[in-house]
Amino acid sequence: FIHGPFRDTDAAALLRAYDARLVVMPNAVPDSFSYALSDAWAAGVPVLASPTGAIAERIRAHGGGWLLPAGFDAA
Repeated sequence: FIHGPFRDTDAAALLRAYDARLVVMPNAVPDSFSYALSDAWAAGVPVLASPTGAIAERIRAHGGGWLLPAGFDAA
């Protein structure tokens, strides 16, 4: 789905409304805290993410998703 602009406070409700089952965050470079991860978790949606950066650290510490293998690529 392409939703378009929305208020930050609506993200979790939109994920639930679209019946999202998984959020994929395959960042190529390490990232910072990530409010998008918080939004996915607030909606009860697990996350598949890159194995580096803050998103990976949060998933390792709290669960709520899985990490791609090191050195992953599009293939």
